[in-house]
Amino acid sequence: MKLRLVLTLCCAIMVPSSFIAQQSYPVPEQPGSPVYNYLRYIHVLAGEAPLIHHAPASRAELLSSLHAIDTGMLDNSVLPLVRRIESYFTERVPLLASNGARLDIRPSVALSFRYSTDADVLLEKDFSDIYRQQPPVFSFPLDLRFGSYSAVYADFPVQKGYWAGTSAHSWTNVPLSADECDMNAPDTAGISLGNSWSSFVIGRGRLTTGESVSGSMFLSDASDRLDFALLTLFSPRFRVSLTTVELAPSRFVYYHHLAIKPFRFLSVALAEASNVNSSLDLRYLNPATVFHSFAGWRDDYPLSSESDSVGSQFGLIVDVVPRSGWRGYGQFVMNQFQTPYERSRFEGAQVIPDSLGALAGIEHIRTFRSGILSCVLEGLYSTPWLYIMSNPEISFFSSRRELVAPDGKTTEYIRTWLGNGYGPDTASIMMRVLYDVPFAFSLSGSYRFTVQGSNGTRYLSGDVTYPTTVDEAVISTPSADSIRQHRILIEGTRAFSDRLEASASVGYSIVTGTVSDSDFSLSASVRRHLR
Repeated sequence: MKLRLVLTLCCAIMVPSSFIAQQSYPVPEQPGSPVYNYLRYIHVLAGEAPLIHHAPASRAELLSSLHAIDTGMLDNSVLPLVRRIESYFTERVPLLASNGARLDIRPSVALSFRYSTDADVLLEKDFSDIYRQQPPVFSFPLDLRFGSYSAVYADFPVQKGYWAGTSAHSWTNVPLSADECDMNAPDTAGISLGNSWSSFVIGRGRLTTGESVSGSMFLSDASDRLDFALLTLFSPRFRVSLTTVELAPSRFVYYHHLAIKPFRFLSVALAEASNVNSSLDLRYLNPATVFHSFAGWRDDYPLSSESDSVGSQFGLIVDVVPRSGWRGYGQFVMNQFQTPYERSRFEGAQVIPDSLGALAGIEHIRTFRSGILSCVLEGLYSTPWLYIMSNPEISFFSSRRELVAPDGKTTEYIRTWLGNGYGPDTASIMMRVLYDVPFAFSLSGSYRFTVQGSNGTRYLSGDVTYPTTVDEAVISTPSADSIRQHRILIEGTRAFSDRLEASASVGYSIVTGTVSDSDFSLSASVRRHLR
């Protein structure tokens, strides 16, 4: 009944406005699309801070952001990129069309190969990145639009499942046996309604907030498939969104996100989340309230099996462009923080750990020959208890099992942090240089030094529980059994045409600490779109 009411309200908002909207594209642009990078390049080169996005964003929202840029501040060499992005959003000639309905299918085939001397030394985040970048052998994306304001989309891939694709012995994207196939398809699908100032999506896929090389601290695309509903109201200088993620039939995470661009050089976003271990709670569908004020941890949720039923999270994201070509950015996230007053007045407060994390970076962007040169210096820090609440049911991670998996892993959960993929108990600094010719060619080289304790990985595996003593609560990063990783990675992509593209990478990692070893890796892939 609650879900029916929510859908009715969203449709009531969307449908009347469709009669006055001038132009709209209802299919959302998925996280990881290069268009997000291209829009950031143009904003920074124009001396403007990009409005902090929450992906997937509708194409109408991205176009409104593009058209709000003062192109008079851009060098003539950047103007072709502006026109190229506009043409990217131009609708393709559909495969079938009838009475305002259009069906388009753009299947593709791909082959990829990977060689690694000792992939066991890689971090969990490295394996997640490898799986995300591995193309499916066959992809069958479907786009069915009804008029200009509604669409159904899905991508049905033939690919390896997560356990098969992240195995240290995996050398190709081709499933070599039946138990290597991903039977949980589609991993991206949804229904979308949208106009020139709003969008509503019920879908499955990746989610992310903000732009950084290491991934968002608040909500990142480390989880490869989340089931969600996303309502967004937007303009070039304001954005309000409400995201509800279903982690289990009785476990929902509610995110709301307010982004404001008070000055052309500054963009700020406030974000809040509540993880509720119970059925859908209508209070948390209000994007204009403060979730923390509900004091949901005091409520008696009938479906919860734990004494604490609500976990909280707060985030602050800032982008600043002090001058053309230069961007500074930062993200702060917090689950728990006990003040001296609380520790002295409330029983048990001494054993509640501070759960904090932050990310900051500097990016320089400039035009170089026919492309864009981007240089980034970025640092990340998270305490050992970030994203971890008093019990697993309200901690900020997703979990799922595969229908088919090798070596009896069908009973094993794939657990991924909803925030940054490195998770808690991590400190990292990285440098990256990227040369990008949009829609044609890119080449990047990066170096990352990471120190990671074992608290996060041990918590996900069930070997660590929430602290019960002061000594456990005050451990610092890195905690026990830490490792140190130096990783160099060179990556390149080349689009030979609209239908043919290739990519390759070379990596070298050295790990010391509880594990001492090294890994050399090579990978290459070719993808061909069939129309």
